Formats: sequence, C-alpha cells, structure tokens
Amino acid sequence: MDFRIRRVVEILSADLRVEVSFKDLAKSMNLSASRLRHLFKAEVGISPKQYVRKLKLQNARSLLEQTN
Repeated sequence: MDFRIRRVVEILSADLRVEVSFKDLAKSMNLSASRLRHLFKAEVGISPKQYVRKLKLQNARSLLEQTN
C-alpha cells in the first residue's frame, strides 16, 4: 500500500469523533483532493467517505454489542 494512503488511513482511523478536512489532508500529503481520492479508492477499494462511514458503523456495532 502506498505510504501516503497508509498514513491517511491511520489519520482517519485515529479518532472518529474528529472531523478531518479531506482537502487539508490531501494538502498535507502534497496531493490534490481528487488525486488523493483516486489513489485511496484504488488502494482501499472504497472512497474515503465510505471508509469513514464504515469505520463509524463498525464502532457503533461494537459499542452496541459490548455495552448495555
């Protein structure tokens, strides 16, 4: 996996409560937002927005299963 995409995945996964500006994230990787989206989808298989939604749903499911 591309090191930039790996870093983006780490940042997006770090704290789901914090909204991350994808434009700023792309800038920090020295890429345009559209290029980063393209690379992300090619490497991960889904768009960054879908990835964050998937992480949030997994987290919610885990919380529902483990707590009252």
